[in-house]
Amino acid sequence: MVVAKVAEAPSPREDRQVLHHDGLAKENEAAPPAPEAMDTDNRSVSPSTLAAEKARLHEQGILLERWLADNENNLYPTREMKDRIALDLKTTYMHVNRWFANRRRKHSKRVKSTSQKQQADQAADAQNTGSPTDPEAAKALTTTRIVEEILHSFAKGW
Repeated sequence: MVVAKVAEAPSPREDRQVLHHDGLAKENEAAPPAPEAMDTDNRSVSPSTLAAEKARLHEQGILLERWLADNENNLYPTREMKDRIALDLKTTYMHVNRWFANRRRKHSKRVKSTSQKQQADQAADAQNTGSPTDPEAAKALTTTRIVEEILHSFAKGW
């Protein structure tokens, strides 16, 4: 009796190649772990670790705000500046880059809401005082009121 030896098929993980940023596969390098093997359950992280991470991120935010104030609210630092900030804060360039993008978005919303609020306040003031916000219109209204007073005076017969 002849027994045939069945070759064992390699697992899908073993024959996978790793692609690097240049698009080339490197041999003899281990593939990254499968997503199902990664620990994505936050419950396994202790509350003190989460609190420490939150405190670290808060401190980085304060330092970035301070940097922004010291640099004349420059919302567009160069790549080199962002790299330097990331090194100083012991974080990644992407974190710093995203922080500045979010800060620009927040700033534009503040500017927009402030200008809308000012326009609304001016319109409310104009309605309360009866005077328009446009200087030319205010001048015309003043002239109209003066003319009305003069006509009213003549009508009374002085």
